Amino acid sequence: MNKLHLFMLLLVVALAGCDTGKDFGDYDNKEEVTGFRESHNKKVLSELEGKKDELAKKLDEPGEEDQDKLEEDLANTNRRLGSPEFFTHDATMEDLPKDLIWEEGLDQPELGSSRAKKGGTFNTYFSGLSFPPTIRSIGKNANNSFRSEHWDNVEMALVSLHPNTMETIPGLADRWAVGKDGRTVYFRINEKAKWSDGNPVTVEDFFMTFHVCLSEYVTGPWYRQYYGTMFENITRYDDRHLSVRLA
Repeated sequence: MNKLHLFMLLLVVALAGCDTGKDFGDYDNKEEVTGFRESHNKKVLSELEGKKDELAKKLDEPGEEDQDKLEEDLANTNRRLGSPEFFTHDATMEDLPKDLIWEEGLDQPELGSSRAKKGGTFNTYFSGLSFPPTIRSIGKNANNSFRSEHWDNVEMALVSLHPNTMETIPGLADRWAVGKDGRTVYFRINEKAKWSDGNPVTVEDFFMTFHVCLSEYVTGPWYRQYYGTMFENITRYDDRHLSVRLA
């Protein structure tokens, strides 16, 4: 037996002895998710209280900083402290404001030309773009030059803008409303919205997006900074209704 045959024999024996892997069942992570929401809510409250004390101290001891700006920041911080909770998961449909004016965007014109052929395959190429280092949406190297082609241009948001009229049109949400505060937007997810595996899109999916992007385990601070500063609250009313309050 030559060395090659011996190597092949050893390889077969080694592969035959490899473990095929364990079959892990579904894992219920509700406890971890709930714990994260509670700890993040406490973190936000603590940061707001600390910021309030810091601003009050600066106003009591005037320095070079703009006093009007400090007072504006203090007023905004006090507003936030009036409703500091970032994750609100226990609201019900009874908590939805009764005076919301819902929009559906059905008055907007059809996208594209009426003469355009529906369906089929569109082939194109990307001149000057290198092969993407990753196709994941967040994490290391996610914000690469190819991102818009494989993610931004194909994902569907709750709502979007009509490319011609620049008015709001439906996406995953089939209707929406803006609260009286001008900051809170309410959405109802279209009951036909489904993932590729056939499972429905629910409010839990949006909560998980916030959970992941605010997590300390995500490499790169940009996601935590963006989601932590651009938004003040996300609320679940049922599986299809949610609201997001902008900062």
